[in-house]
Amino acid sequence: MNCRNCGTAFMDGMQACPACGTPVNSYANAGNGGGQNYNNAAGWGGGGMVICPQCGNMASPNDVYCSKCGASIRMIRGRGNNSANTIMIVFIAIGAALLLGAIAFLVSFLITGRGTEPATTPAPVATSAAVVQTQAPAPPVFLNLTASSVRGVDYTGGYAVNYFVEYAMDGNMSTCWSPNRNLGLNPTLTMSAPTPQHVTGIRLTNGYCKSYETYAYNRRISRAEIIYEGGNKIVTFPDDAFGVMHNIVFDNPVDTSYIQIHVLDTYYGKWKDICISEIEVY
Repeated sequence: MNCRNCGTAFMDGMQACPACGTPVNSYANAGNGGGQNYNNAAGWGGGGMVICPQCGNMASPNDVYCSKCGASIRMIRGRGNNSANTIMIVFIAIGAALLLGAIAFLVSFLITGRGTEPATTPAPVATSAAVVQTQAPAPPVFLNLTASSVRGVDYTGGYAVNYFVEYAMDGNMSTCWSPNRNLGLNPTLTMSAPTPQHVTGIRLTNGYCKSYETYAYNRRISRAEIIYEGGNKIVTFPDDAFGVMHNIVFDNPVDTSYIQIHVLDTYYGKWKDICISEIEVY
């Protein structure tokens, strides 16, 4: 029979048109002589049967509406296909994630020789509760200088030249301490401090090192006695050592509040003045 609404041919006994869903009982069969032969199993395009989820009736996959209850088959079939597609996408995503994880593990194994391991926190290194800080001892300081005598101001060069005892520790080789030669050839220079200083030795520049002429013409110490608390040391100096700092190391480090340099003998100089240009204490 043919649908009176849309003209679609369908089998006798169907209660609704499979093309437009119009119920058969809404109109009388106009006697179309059976109409076209409708194969409910294969429909017009084949492809298997579809079950109406509303009434359970078997329908052709080409049917738009259920031939029994008139429900929309296309909408139901579309929802079914979408659900199948969604499930397929989920399975593809899970498979891709597993594949990427396997690749990462393989790369880690090839690089490090072992699989990925959880990070470990290094064990704390035991440290001493108290850190000992070593500090070099302060150098000895002797600020008070005295001498048994000091040569007076000299105007020989047309200007005043002094020979103060402080010049023996001013850090300048062109100045010097020189005693009064009229008071003997065995003068003493004394360095003192208000408290004992830890001393290992002294350095001394013998002679007047303003120039080689002043060094050679003045007297120079050949032998001296170094005196300090608890001991002394006899020192011999070479004849010609212009500008040299002679290092005098004590036999043992001492704690002393004074150091004396007592001249015992000198090398001859035609100007007869004994001179010391510079002294350092360490």
